[in-house]
Amino acid sequence: MESLLLSAHVVAGILFVGPVAVATSLFPRYAPVTATPGGPQRVERSIDTARVLHRVTRVYGLLAITVPVVGLVLASVQGRTTEVWVVVAMVLTAVAGDCSPCRSPHSKGRRSLHPTTVPGSGASAW
Repeated sequence: MESLLLSAHVVAGILFVGPVAVATSLFPRYAPVTATPGGPQRVERSIDTARVLHRVTRVYGLLAITVPVVGLVLASVQGRTTEVWVVVAMVLTAVAGDCSPCRSPHSKGRRSLHPTTVPGSGASAW
């Protein structure tokens, strides 16, 4: 049972956390630039690629929750939940989850991947 849980924990970490890291690092390159009234022209970027990267980040981010869950079950089965490194890992995971954009109070104003119009200019912004 321990071997199965350990394998699931490691494989989930590789398959679910890795793509999120890659998609997140590539997103700024493809995300549209916000147009400013009277400012420089908007640089063309691939909105379709940005949408795909956003979807990958969202889906794999949800699947990545299995990594700490399986890790916690594994630590319980092995009787290691009180070891310092396990407690530190759980605290760091909780802090990282609390700092994520989906839990941030600033996420209410997140930019959408759908165009809007800049007031007073008629220019399209992202």
